[in-house]
Amino acid sequence: MATNGHRHDISSPGASYKGSVHENIASPLQLVLGKPCRRHIPLPSQTESNITIVVHPLLVRSSRGEMLMELEFARSLSGVRVFGHEGCVKEEATNPPLPSMAIVHPKLPWPVVIQRSDDREWVTAADVIERLWSALQVPIPFRTLSSLLKDQDDLVLNSCHSTSDWVEQEIVPRLGYLKGKMRFMGLRAIGSDTWELLVACNHRYLLPLKE
Repeated sequence: MATNGHRHDISSPGASYKGSVHENIASPLQLVLGKPCRRHIPLPSQTESNITIVVHPLLVRSSRGEMLMELEFARSLSGVRVFGHEGCVKEEATNPPLPSMAIVHPKLPWPVVIQRSDDREWVTAADVIERLWSALQVPIPFRTLSSLLKDQDDLVLNSCHSTSDWVEQEIVPRLGYLKGKMRFMGLRAIGSDTWELLVACNHRYLLPLKE
């Protein structure tokens, strides 16, 4: 599952790469309004307890703090940029591979469960990218969001990314729970088959070009 230093821009890919991106990332999910669940029930363990699960390099920061992918949840999936070989998004999201993953965040009142797609045997990196992005686009009433955040230390309207344009809207995306931290910064293992979503404020965070 190693990636190399070649750079690919998903917003303007070649013909063969474009096909793989649309096949693996851009499929739509049904958007459902619903009351958020505050309690996360961990998935049954899918591996032996003594096995360490390693996340795909696209989904974790390197030892130098760099990302091999640019993903901002406030933007379209067509804007995702991958620094790696063309087929890396098709690779298994973990090693050993898993048929499902649970991803949580302290500000999200529900877990995002990533299931394997289509007839694939395992969750791929593309499944994680698409499901996370789609889950954060699900619409919710603004009053639900504001009532949850009003007692927290840093309100959504005081976040590093201005969301004041949402105030007059009745329906907003679940993305608002992240309070402006909309840039994907990887996954961090916190338990059996469960990872924490790491996010940051939107700013340029490019992988330095390798000589």
